[in-house]
Amino acid sequence: MHILMLATGGTIASQSSQEGIRLAQKPLPLCHRYREEVDPAVEFTLRTPYQILSENLDPRRWETLLGPLLTEDLSGFDGILITHGSDTLSYTAAMAGWILGHLSIPVVLTAADKPLEHPQSNGWENFRAAVELIRTGTPGVYVTYRNPGEEMVTVFGWEEILQADCALDRFGFQSPTPLGQALNGKVTLARLPRRWNAPLCPGFPVLNRKVLQLLCYPGLDLRQIQPRPETAAVLLRLYHSGTAPVEGEGGAAAFLGRMERIGVPCYLLGSKLKKEARYVTAYELSAGGGKFLSHRLTPEVAYCGLLLAVNQPELDPEDIWKRVLG
Repeated sequence: MHILMLATGGTIASQSSQEGIRLAQKPLPLCHRYREEVDPAVEFTLRTPYQILSENLDPRRWETLLGPLLTEDLSGFDGILITHGSDTLSYTAAMAGWILGHLSIPVVLTAADKPLEHPQSNGWENFRAAVELIRTGTPGVYVTYRNPGEEMVTVFGWEEILQADCALDRFGFQSPTPLGQALNGKVTLARLPRRWNAPLCPGFPVLNRKVLQLLCYPGLDLRQIQPRPETAAVLLRLYHSGTAPVEGEGGAAAFLGRMERIGVPCYLLGSKLKKEARYVTAYELSAGGGKFLSHRLTPEVAYCGLLLAVNQPELDPEDIWKRVLG
């Protein structure tokens, strides 16, 4: 068993100090512990594409992390393990799913809620679950993470994991039940993540064009939003009922009209695609030129897919979502 391990920083590679939690090490202790306590026959090849706290993640880092895997001969590896910070873990998982969903080996991302030195850190459990998932040989892009207060490590699919909340530090999933679970080295999968038969892109595109992501809230005044020249699309996250404020010049309907006039398409995430479930305000958004995206897409999947589409001429933003939604 030979695992390619890509270390990118995050809490799993940090230590506590008087100044706060800071990067301090590569997660080599986890590799040594696994070989000592579980199986000395497992080999790890460690690479460090970059070392950052993941709140500082810029999309261009994804080219450094994932781009080489599109052209490298990976036949000598049984799986890929990516250690990451928790803040943007769900976003990197989504991008990895789009880019690496065709690989015939498992790709697993994992993180830690506290530095490994902390007695209550979940880093070791998450790491071990990631390795055991790779050992099943089940292709796909996954995340392993034990949420606070839970005994089992949850196995998330890249297309359903949701960013951790601020109150409970728990990752959610956009499905009735998790994709799988792991406990004491045993992994159980209820279903498999979405995969492709061929690479989505011939190479990792240069992400020069930007996607502006906006969130609805009471008092939202979209007159304050002035896209820069590099903004190629807007992703507006709707309320749970598939609506957005539409009244006045600061409302979403007027904003969509302004964007249409300057050639910036607007995608509306969270739409109820069945007409009988739509409110009249949703029809105003449609009349304004908004392009509805299903509520079944996570914000992370929608953002990363759109980011790829606006930077890769071969990808059609109107068709790319069908790959995830089936």
